[in-house]
Amino acid sequence: VIGAARRAALFRAFWLLFPALRAEW
Repeated sequence: VIGAARRAALFRAFWLLFPALRAEW
């Protein structure tokens, strides 16, 4: 179950960073 929580946290971090990466491009 810890893997699912870790994956959710990673997904959230990616979702927050993705717009910033798009803005830089």
